[in-house]
Amino acid sequence: MSRFPGKEKKVRFGWINLFGAVAAVILAIPAIVRAARCQRPEKNRTVRAVRLAGWAAGLACMVLLWLPLIVGEFGFDGVFEMMLYLAGNGLLLLAYLAVSVPALCGKRFLPDAVPVILAAAVFLWSGMFLRHWLLVGCAVLFAAATLFGMHKDRPAD
Repeated sequence: MSRFPGKEKKVRFGWINLFGAVAAVILAIPAIVRAARCQRPEKNRTVRAVRLAGWAAGLACMVLLWLPLIVGEFGFDGVFEMMLYLAGNGLLLLAYLAVSVPALCGKRFLPDAVPVILAAAVFLWSGMFLRHWLLVGCAVLFAAATLFGMHKDRPAD
């Protein structure tokens, strides 16, 4: 039964979401480069544990973007819903690249939290449209843990 009365047409992605796989790669490359450049040991065990939780949740989000664990199959109630999903994710990914690529080159125009927020927005947007609630939960954990770790890691004023 459709969530929209009179619209019984379903749009299925199949078992693997190719668009989600491309999005995961786009999100992963700047994150890997940033992590390789900023290798500093954490002194505080709590911050280390929170950062590890954020890293694990981010990795889980990237896998869940393309693999429908617990969902069975990705799908939409109609073409409009699929187009909204693709357009929203496309815009969020473009914004992520527009912020991340200059930051990798040493030109920072915005705070470091902006790429994290944009990545979490991609995960949340995808999770809500795909009805993948495990992805939504991992996205919230990723955003909360990563932003908390960034907040605790900044120098005192």
